[in-house]
Amino acid sequence: MSAARRPGVTPAAIRRDRAGAPIPAFPALDRVADGFTHRSPGGRGGQRTSSCPTRPPSARCSPRPLLARGAERPRAEPERLPRAPAGGRGRHPAGRRRVAPPHPRRPGRARPRPARAQPGRHAPHRFLPRPGGLPRPGRRRRARRRAPTPVGGGGAARAHARPRGTHVSSPPVTLGGWALILGASSGFGEAVSLACARAGLNIFGVHLDRKATLANAERIAGEIRRLGREARFFNVNAADAEKRAEVAAEMQHTLEARDELGALRVLLHSLAFGTLKPYIADPMKEAVTQAQLDMTLDVMAHSLVYWTQEVVGRGLMARGGRIFAMTSSGGARVLPQYGPVSAAKAALESHIRQLASELAPRGITANSIRAGVTDTPALQKIPGHETIKEVARRRNPSGRLTTPEDVARAIVVLSHPDTYWITGNVIGVDGGEEVVG
Repeated sequence: MSAARRPGVTPAAIRRDRAGAPIPAFPALDRVADGFTHRSPGGRGGQRTSSCPTRPPSARCSPRPLLARGAERPRAEPERLPRAPAGGRGRHPAGRRRVAPPHPRRPGRARPRPARAQPGRHAPHRFLPRPGGLPRPGRRRRARRRAPTPVGGGGAARAHARPRGTHVSSPPVTLGGWALILGASSGFGEAVSLACARAGLNIFGVHLDRKATLANAERIAGEIRRLGREARFFNVNAADAEKRAEVAAEMQHTLEARDELGALRVLLHSLAFGTLKPYIADPMKEAVTQAQLDMTLDVMAHSLVYWTQEVVGRGLMARGGRIFAMTSSGGARVLPQYGPVSAAKAALESHIRQLASELAPRGITANSIRAGVTDTPALQKIPGHETIKEVARRRNPSGRLTTPEDVARAIVVLSHPDTYWITGNVIGVDGGEEVVG
């Protein structure tokens, strides 16, 4: 078909390219220009129609500028939301939440620091920092340096500021009843007596002191009374059968008068009185004798069995009772002149295992407490004790010796009713000293 026969196209409107192919006068696609829409010849014959559908055909539209490629068309004005009715409680007239005015600051109270909004995210204006709260652009604010808090004063110290191995007190364990401490005037017995008194236990103390050291026992009893607990101390030989029966009868009378029979919660065996002599010596007369060996094992081991028979047989200790015996790693090691004491410690651990088995039906537990090397009067009697302490400091992961207070805290915790399933064991309280080679 020739150009003259095409509807809506005249011969003058036809142009040709270099190859002679006809070029249409209008583009194949629609475009908007000067307020009119140009249709392709296949659409409406090249007619120009108004691009304003809401206006009559005779009305003129304002011309729209042509946009360059990549340019953005101006955005329409956002639709306005209807205003919310005013007067609502806690509501802004525009529908937003009304922010209450700040309360006047009371004298003596610090101004609360407002929370900061997360960077890059929207946060309500009530969480924005006050003016001047953020650092200036390009300027970094230095963190304020704080002086290290001293341990034991001025509040709790930070974990990284505490010396290694320093104990931080936990909430106290509250107990009730009485505790019988054998060897209550020094060392572990003194520390456990005071710790049990702080935990709410009254104290029966058995000790053997002469006039020179009797004042220390009286001081301990006075401290227990100042803590609001009762202290009944007996200055007798704990290995004497007659004296043992007298003390047990006195304790029974005290508990019956208070209607507290069976209220003995804790029995601690911490008797340290024995012979430090070799089994074989030259001359042989310097070796340990039968009487000395029997006395050492009787005081430091067998007396635990006899005292347990007294308190259980008289009904002083009932279900929920706790029996502890102080042992040491020397019970399984060889040290110079430590043979009699080592045998006593080994026998003591054996007695604990047997008592734990026989007392289990009564609800009473028995455990050995193996403390680390502790600077006590008993240790100072061992030959070469300074070397023993120095080696223990190097071995201990915390770099220090065990203290009587470390052991006392452990015994108080083990006296809690919830530890009823722990019995017949040798419990190490040494800060890991025993496991380090």
